[in-house]
Amino acid sequence: MTVEYHGVVPADSHLTLEPSTLAQTAVHLPFRRERVLPAGSVSTIERALRPSSSKLLAPLPASPSVGTGDDWPAERRIIYDFVLSYKFALKEAAEVSFRCKALSQALYESPLEAQLIMIFNSETKAPMGKAADYYEEWTKLPAGSYDVMVQLRHDDVPFLEGFKDLLGMLHLKLATPAPISAFPRHAAAVGDPLDGGKLSPSFYEAGSRPTFWIKPPEMPENAEAGDVLTGTVHYGAKGGAGGGVGQRPKGYPLSVVVPPAVIKPKEDEEEKEEEDELSEEKLAEALRDLGCAQLKKLSAKVRECSSAEERCDPHVAIFPCHVTVL
Repeated sequence: MTVEYHGVVPADSHLTLEPSTLAQTAVHLPFRRERVLPAGSVSTIERALRPSSSKLLAPLPASPSVGTGDDWPAERRIIYDFVLSYKFALKEAAEVSFRCKALSQALYESPLEAQLIMIFNSETKAPMGKAADYYEEWTKLPAGSYDVMVQLRHDDVPFLEGFKDLLGMLHLKLATPAPISAFPRHAAAVGDPLDGGKLSPSFYEAGSRPTFWIKPPEMPENAEAGDVLTGTVHYGAKGGAGGGVGQRPKGYPLSVVVPPAVIKPKEDEEEKEEEDELSEEKLAEALRDLGCAQLKKLSAKVRECSSAEERCDPHVAIFPCHVTVL
């Protein structure tokens, strides 16, 4: 029996693309000749949200018929609920989830007694989908405004109030993943027509360290400045020399920081030039309309005035076919 090892190892185990630069990355082929083609896409938008409000709820009293409530006198322990409210809006339908990552990194070791997350419609106050706790829950939502309620439980009030500014992360799935682009050289990445185009699958020898330039994907319409697009990237080409898929299962993590949106001009330059050419004509028309309005108000006196025709002559000369002037 023989064992052969394959692999394309990237220099960056987590590739992050900044909004103002192209990313240069490299791979290493430690074992043998491999077919390489960096490719990937982003499929999720991550948006950071701060709480719009927070509230400490009074503990529930013990109920004889049900059992103990939040007040446990035997242990001298009272459990308090601390509720955080977050707001977001969707311009179009999307599948979303909400998490507080700082609280989702430990399950049994978490100091909190419990945490609960629920999304509500801002107008109807109706709950949307399932409640989430430690594990993430995805919910399909139509366009509209929503509130996220995060409930934390503990017996130490100052400890709970320390979460009043807890950062929450809203995740939105893209309807269509947005692909990144790979180029062999910087000139090609910035669009130089004399330097070829995108990268094609190529074989590299064992021990080599080829470098590439990665260009961010087209920004989704519902992405906002400061959002982070997340997805995966693969470096080995499909169907490599050693058989199999030729790629690492699930790939490597990919993050793209969303830049500010492009500022579009308020009006087309041609329309602006045309408006400048017609500005004198519009001014003359405005003066004409003003003169006609005044003539209507003084029509009786104007008819008695011997010089009425002389007063109207300038308007007749400029607008000989205007009915009101005539």
